[in-house]
Amino acid sequence: MKRYFLIFAVTFFLAPTSSGASDFSYNFIQAVFVNSDTDFFGIDIDGDGYAVGASFELTENVAFSLGLEDYSYDFDFETNGTSFGLDYHTALSESSDLVLGFAFLDAEVSQPVLGSEDDSGNVISIGIRNKVSDSAELGFAMSRADIFDDTSTSYGFEVIMGASEELRFIFGYVSGEDTDAIAVGIRSNF
Repeated sequence: MKRYFLIFAVTFFLAPTSSGASDFSYNFIQAVFVNSDTDFFGIDIDGDGYAVGASFELTENVAFSLGLEDYSYDFDFETNGTSFGLDYHTALSESSDLVLGFAFLDAEVSQPVLGSEDDSGNVISIGIRNKVSDSAELGFAMSRADIFDDTSTSYGFEVIMGASEELRFIFGYVSGEDTDAIAVGIRSNF
């Protein structure tokens, strides 16, 4: 049960998402609201929460990322987690980047009757960012999380757009195993 409630959101919304072509910023902070729907053995479990993340350029092709998340689900389930990791990014063309990420993850799942459990693990991700226009990016990613003695894979896309380089809006969708999520948020490049 733990994998459905925690691994899913972390693998995309907190996994490293930096980019490296000259037109992409990999110095940013962001916050997203996430709404998810999980089919757990035929029971529909809805949840929502937030994920806050940041990325900081270390070298021309490497960035440090970190994140914090907190989610609430039906039946009083709560999850929270923190992550930190490194991204390697390289330009595929003038308008596209390949992004490889590895992050360490610490997480907790709790429910009043069942108690709580915490664990540490990792997330490995690969993605492509594409500059669609001066004001819009489109990203696709696949992530694999290994935590709570389980491995889960998710796939997602996001649109990042805005009128200025400093402030962007984020719209995302992620699907993994029996869970789907939609995210809406804001990113500030610096």
